[in-house]
Formats: sequence, C-alpha cells, structure tokens
Amino acid sequence: MPTGTVETAPPVPLTSAAAYGNGVTVTVSSIKKVTTTAQLPGEISGPGVQISLTFRNASSAPIDLGNVVADLQDASGVSAGAMSASPAKPVTGSLAPGATATGIYVYTLGAQFKNPAHLSVSYSAQAPVALFSGTLS
Repeated sequence: MPTGTVETAPPVPLTSAAAYGNGVTVTVSSIKKVTTTAQLPGEISGPGVQISLTFRNASSAPIDLGNVVADLQDASGVSAGAMSASPAKPVTGSLAPGATATGIYVYTLGAQFKNPAHLSVSYSAQAPVALFSGTLS
C-alpha cells in the first residue's frame, strides 16, 4: 500500500473560502450556537455549535463528497465531540461541475474549549486539507 503525507493548506479565517487548488472550494456558510442532545452511542449533550459547510465545484469533473471529514479542534488541539444525528446532515454523493452542496456539522464543545478554533475539512486523499481558524463567538 502506498504511503505519503497529506498536505494541509495554510489557515484561512472562518469567514473566507478555502481553495483546494483544483477548482474546488469550501466555505463556512454559517455558524450557530446550539445545545446538543446525545442521541447515539458516544455522543455527549451540552453546549455546542452547528457549522454549515458549502462546497463549490468549479472543476471540470464531478467530485465525490462521500468521504468528507470535518474536524473541529480548540486552541490546544483537542477535538470537539462530533454529533451524527439530526440536526447534523453531512454532504454526500457526487458534486457535478458548476454545482454547490451544503452540509451541516454539529459539535459538542467541552467546558474547556478555548478559542481560537481550528476546523479542518478534507474531501479526498488527493486534495490538501482545508484549514479554517477563528473565534467561535
């Protein structure tokens, strides 16, 4: 099995678009404070955040959104608790050239969560990881 490293793009503010360098971009289209409710094993209820991510495919080929990984970490590098049940609705399927798709990602923020937050978003092992950084207010 081939091994290699995955490149992480330089961080951009939470209010900017992150480009993967191949015509595909991702934007944090909204951030909303929520109270999460544990519904599945491993989930924790409490204060949280709902983040909408919008992918835009300006390339000439469809892209697969079935492998998107969005990880939210605090300033210390501690990951927030990802929630899988509603209202979370990650992107899925294929995104045609010229099309956009928006997914909702929900995280429980522990009491020790410290800003600035870092949100890494990956959709393919062949594309760099997009990195957002900023304050979750």
